[in-house]
Amino acid sequence: MALPQNIQIPKKSQFMKLEQGENVFRILEDVKTGWCIWKDGKPERQEGDTCFYKIENADINKFGKPALNYFWIMAIWNYKTKKVETLEITQKTIMTPLFDLENNGKWGDLKNYDISITKKGSGNDTEFSVVPNPKEPLTDEIKKAFEDSEIDLSKLFKGEYPMTENETEKFNSKVDLGDGIPDTDISDIPF
Repeated sequence: MALPQNIQIPKKSQFMKLEQGENVFRILEDVKTGWCIWKDGKPERQEGDTCFYKIENADINKFGKPALNYFWIMAIWNYKTKKVETLEITQKTIMTPLFDLENNGKWGDLKNYDISITKKGSGNDTEFSVVPNPKEPLTDEIKKAFEDSEIDLSKLFKGEYPMTENETEKFNSKVDLGDGIPDTDISDIPF
């Protein structure tokens, strides 16, 4: 066999993906904004609301438009996975209601309540609805997980992941090669 026996394919990610149906999360710190351009099939991100990228340098996306997007990035608690994760939002149909909630005197700071985003459809027929949940304090479990996470959203603008490998428990770092020798640390494999 070409692959080691008992190899484990990563199943977890440090990024929340909005799935069909209801997605419930809590924003844990102030949102960062930025621009993402895709050049030669790779993303490059710049922090802030003003875009300094030249549109003619962007790849063309599947809709025939330049691959250049304004986005919000945030550290969140994902209630489904029960983990601190990163959520990147590019859809104006999500940004607008979140902006309106933050600027509404009765709701205010998005960090003070959970958000439910419901996704329906796919492709060009995707629809999102955004609903605030009643205000309630963070649980001790969520506070501790966030404090322990050492998430740093600014790393994203340097081309790095916002969380380290251990914090996301992305994959088992030992691989059993089935050769009777103690497990091999995956970082020791030269490919």
